[in-house]
Amino acid sequence: MKELFKRLRGDRNIKRLENRSKRIEEQLGRLAKTSKMLNQRATVNNQALFTKLDSISLQLTRVEGQLTRVEGNLIDRGSAQIRPHPSKESVSPNHKHNIDDWKSKSQEGELKFHQKPGIRSQANWDSSNEVFWSNFGFSKQDFVGRRLLDVGAGSKLRGLYFDCDFMAALEPLANDFKKIEWNDLGKADVVVACAAEDLCEDFIGSFDFIFSVNALDHGYDFDKSLQNIVRYLKDENALAFLTFDAHEKTDDLHPLVLTPNSVESSLKNVGFIIQKMEIGPPYHRGISSESITVWCSLDT
Repeated sequence: MKELFKRLRGDRNIKRLENRSKRIEEQLGRLAKTSKMLNQRATVNNQALFTKLDSISLQLTRVEGQLTRVEGNLIDRGSAQIRPHPSKESVSPNHKHNIDDWKSKSQEGELKFHQKPGIRSQANWDSSNEVFWSNFGFSKQDFVGRRLLDVGAGSKLRGLYFDCDFMAALEPLANDFKKIEWNDLGKADVVVACAAEDLCEDFIGSFDFIFSVNALDHGYDFDKSLQNIVRYLKDENALAFLTFDAHEKTDDLHPLVLTPNSVESSLKNVGFIIQKMEIGPPYHRGISSESITVWCSLDT
């Protein structure tokens, strides 16, 4: 864990990101040529190829964005690294939504989304997940012997990437997701079917690493979710990794208005120290123009 914090406050492995970006660019070029040939054949395999091409393009965008931020936006090396963002924003944040509306419209939409074949049902999920974590600077061995918690796990467990001692998951639709053919929730040590906003008392002070990927912006009370995550962390050496879309407009699946400034304020108000904050490409381009990613620890 100390080594991980040290990496967060260091150079962020600029050379490694440059090499990864170069490799992905080369792979993109090869896939583009292959795609052009396969397109003439009009086979069913084309769809899988284009999906993979889109995935790699997104990976390249994220890596290039990380490289730019590492080279140009890190401030005060050796202390918290926070990417500057506008002090004035065009919308008023709204971190809460009607819970009854969320339980009906939002959760119904989430279930339908996960039931459809997509990246989670594809055979390359594990390799895609490995790229996801490595792009954010994590390695498989970062949490050996540690306890992990996934908040808003969905139907596939991203935490299976890590070698750890214990992995738990919070997912309000867990019982429904377990009926989906490609779900892997059964591989967690514990899965609790509750929302991030609902405090699971058995988890208080229990985890060395808590992560939430593309989930907190799908909830109904952002600040309450943060308060619970703070309580789940074991101590000041524990780490929270939270990544989600910012939103200036909403829909049924994304009912909260979240901005970089409002998120930063909420994190500090609940007792987090922001080790690092990044603004990157969105997870859902149709409803968002950017994502927010933060590395946080407890305020001592």
